[in-house]
Amino acid sequence: MSRIQTTRGVSRRAVMAAIGGLAILGGAALFGAWPMINVVETGRTPEYPDLQPRRYRADGSRVFDAALHAVNRLPRWTLISYEPESGEIRAEARTRMFGFVDDIRIRVAGQDGATVVSVRSASRIGRGDFGQNARNIRTFFDELDRQMEWESGHESTLSTHGRLSMGLVKLAEPTDVGELAFIKSLLDGNGIAYVVHNEHVSSLYPGVPFLTCSVMVEEAEVRRAETLLSKLTLRELEEGPRPA
Repeated sequence: MSRIQTTRGVSRRAVMAAIGGLAILGGAALFGAWPMINVVETGRTPEYPDLQPRRYRADGSRVFDAALHAVNRLPRWTLISYEPESGEIRAEARTRMFGFVDDIRIRVAGQDGATVVSVRSASRIGRGDFGQNARNIRTFFDELDRQMEWESGHESTLSTHGRLSMGLVKLAEPTDVGELAFIKSLLDGNGIAYVVHNEHVSSLYPGVPFLTCSVMVEEAEVRRAETLLSKLTLRELEEGPRPA
């Protein structure tokens, strides 16, 4: 009996050792799949030679506005600040798992008759990023391309309603996701450009209102946007709740 127990004990240890070895090899392979870096910048990171600054044959203000909209549209991205004078935009991107934060810096500048967009993404913690910073940059450029294509197809609408400028003021502070969606739909439907600050803060604090979320529009559009909001709010009060 003791010999059988000893044999079983040895077998279990062998199995556990094999599992541990496979886990180590798997971890090593996983880490080896991406460079051990936590900062990626277009045109300055040899590990990602394909990530280069993006060039557009468009006016710098138009590209800057499209970049703002791109940041605003990306899930788990939060606009932190923007400076039209210097062409710089700062944002935060949170990973889907664990919610790790990456700091994003976007620069829009004129160069040789074109507008060049450079992006830097840096992880706040960790020595390796598992390729996340490179994914951040690719995701942003994909959305920026979509925004530029949309603007090309809606040139007259954009010129009529104006583009985002440094004269942005606060229109509203939504208290929940539904109210934010309502305001965005209203502004989109009436051709009013806007930026949402801290749109995704609710994902960090489930069930907590949008404490710092705010919708910004151009100063020239504030009165029209406020009138649209007030008319729709009044209409809802007069009609009452809709039947389910």
